[in-house]
Amino acid sequence: MRYHRDTMHTLLFLDPGHFHAALTLRVPQARVADEVFVYAREGAELRDFLALVERFNRRSSAPRAGVPS
Repeated sequence: MRYHRDTMHTLLFLDPGHFHAALTLRVPQARVADEVFVYAREGAELRDFLALVERFNRRSSAPRAGVPS
């Protein structure tokens, strides 16, 4: 398998029930698309995940441009 330097990766989170899932979005990555996909049932775990991602996006130092869909 050949590695392509320009390849962009898209992240998908399936039932991100633990805050460690959001930590992957803490720092912007050059080869990871800004848009990420989250598939989960409504509830406290989903709200907590999205709130943490929102905090990463709003911080003044090293904000992340990621947008959960």
